[in-house]
Amino acid sequence: MSAEGIGLYTARGWKRRSVRVSGASLEEVRAVPIPMGDPHTQAWDRPPPAGHDVFELQVPVVLDPLPAPRRYAGVFVRVSLDDQRVNVQGVQRYPEAAQGDLPVTAEETVGAAAGVFFGHSANPRQPGVRDGRYGLRVVLTVPVDLPDLSGTVRVDTTFAHRGWLLRRPRLEHAHGDTLVRFTMHLPDERVPAVPVSGADPAHPHDRRPSVRLCLAADIERFSRFRTPEAARAQERFVGLLAEARRHAGIPDGDVDPQESGDGRFEVFPAPLDEASVIPRLVEGLRDALARTNADLNAHARLRIRVALHRGHLHHGVNGWVGESAIAVHRLLDSGPLRRALTDHQKADLALIVPDVLYRDVIGHGYGGLPPDRFRPVHVRIPEKRFEEPAWIYVPD
Repeated sequence: MSAEGIGLYTARGWKRRSVRVSGASLEEVRAVPIPMGDPHTQAWDRPPPAGHDVFELQVPVVLDPLPAPRRYAGVFVRVSLDDQRVNVQGVQRYPEAAQGDLPVTAEETVGAAAGVFFGHSANPRQPGVRDGRYGLRVVLTVPVDLPDLSGTVRVDTTFAHRGWLLRRPRLEHAHGDTLVRFTMHLPDERVPAVPVSGADPAHPHDRRPSVRLCLAADIERFSRFRTPEAARAQERFVGLLAEARRHAGIPDGDVDPQESGDGRFEVFPAPLDEASVIPRLVEGLRDALARTNADLNAHARLRIRVALHRGHLHHGVNGWVGESAIAVHRLLDSGPLRRALTDHQKADLALIVPDVLYRDVIGHGYGGLPPDRFRPVHVRIPEKRFEEPAWIYVPD
């Protein structure tokens, strides 16, 4: 894209009259591939998700000169990507530090967005600059099936004005009058930075504390089975869960399970592309159950409850610990999920997810998983001091 102008406006008076004070220009936004082995990737705490490659997004902004005696005291540049599967791994100033540039005093990275603040946050009345070139260098992981990278750039400034009668500079905020959109076509032939899904290949069971997706599942009315039947039911249960994971692209060696007689708790590797993994996992569970039950009679038929959750987990001496590890079992054992499977006798699967997963992933319809088929519920277990909004899905 070519350079595009951004007007900077400040509001004055009780009628909020907008007054233009200066402007900025967004120069060409570029996405540069980063190969594995580059210092950008070597410094990461974790590899990129499977099926993603790595780019550096360069977002240069040039500030127009301010008329004397005004000076820029702060500049905030923020970039937001449209596709939520894109994830920010790191951000720094662009270009590199130069004589007279404002210092970087705050940074933020949130999912598919990143921002950098230039200025004297500790003392905003420090001498500023008349103009300058600022912007972001953002390291992104991008799905290899994403043909175009698009998003918006926002620029806001704070400027200091010292008049003849002012003993101290007056600070005013100027906002960009528009979000500037950019779109660029990515190379057609791209190779994932990490060819296999999940954790560090050097650590098949990566147990470092991190935010992870976890699953809890159990078999309905497991106590009806006699001992030989229970053993066969367990084998089928473990087998169909493994089949569903593989369908979602998660190798067996990347999962750290905890078993019980009629249930199973699994922690998936970090990071994962949840927008791809969750729909395929649900699809895999549904299809694996259909195949397992195809030649079983009514007594042997497996019907299961499944709960998903996401949160920060830590591996202790006796397994995984963390709020999500507790919450996923509370959801699994909840009355609304049990009733959902009881009320749909022709179904083999009932799934429950917390509201955060519904809002982040399922509600956007990724992978063909129908958000309108999920029913909102409120799970409340007073004796466990647990309460959480959730969504239940019972596939046909």
